Amino acid sequence: MSVPINDKYINNQNQIDKSAVGEADKQVMAIQQEEFFSGPLPPPSLLSGYEQICPGVAERIINGGLAEGEHRRSIDHKLIDKEFALSMTGMILGFILAYSNFGYWCIINF
Repeated sequence: MSVPINDKYINNQNQIDKSAVGEADKQVMAIQQEEFFSGPLPPPSLLSGYEQICPGVAERIINGGLAEGEHRRSIDHKLIDKEFALSMTGMILGFILAYSNFGYWCIINF
């Protein structure tokens, strides 16, 4: 069981002021901190923690993030090229269809 911490227990450095906490509050107080990030690279504080645990891993994480970005951009370029080719194919086939219908109309009516 945990009880929410009142603002009177928190000092200006966002830390608990133990002198303001009563004896009963000390027994049921719990603090939970969560950090979230999105993207291929973790924040610098977390990256330095990884580096302390396993030297050299920060460089591998950064290189992996850079490679992922390059891969994503190459996929985007391929997608744009395919969409352009599909669009041009549609325009060419539409042009051929329109002129073949016009030619057929000319043959029938003249």
